[in-house]
Amino acid sequence: DRLASRFAGIEMLSADHADFPVELIFGPGRFHEPPPDDPRHDHVFWSAGLHFSGPVSRAALLAALGRPEPHLVRAKGFVRFADDPGVLVVVQLAGGRTEIAELRGGDLPANTECRLQLIGTGPRPADAELESAFCIAPDPVSVGGPGLHHG
Repeated sequence: DRLASRFAGIEMLSADHADFPVELIFGPGRFHEPPPDDPRHDHVFWSAGLHFSGPVSRAALLAALGRPEPHLVRAKGFVRFADDPGVLVVVQLAGGRTEIAELRGGDLPANTECRLQLIGTGPRPADAELESAFCIAPDPVSVGGPGLHHG
């Protein structure tokens, strides 16, 4: 085996889909994952979908994604900016960095829904708080909606 020969003398662990005892990495008693029914687990991550009914302000969206609250760890979706509503834009936030890429030349249908999926940490903000934080479209922003979920 190529790995065994390259790392001779190092103990190898075989695992399917990274399924192995975490104590092997962190040591015994150093890692604890709350049981699924532990109410504290619900406050680790949350998700919400935002649907934009029209073009949004580029500056306002970037400001909303950069705010300290709600604490976002990931955001991804499609929007149209008010300064160029004919262009569909992919927006991604990961690792505190926001990237914007324009899609031109028929990459996606003209009727592609403008929406962002958000993942944050801490207690999930109320819908009204998210709507207030992302109230950047001429028409109201709706949280949730068809095909989107809260988590």
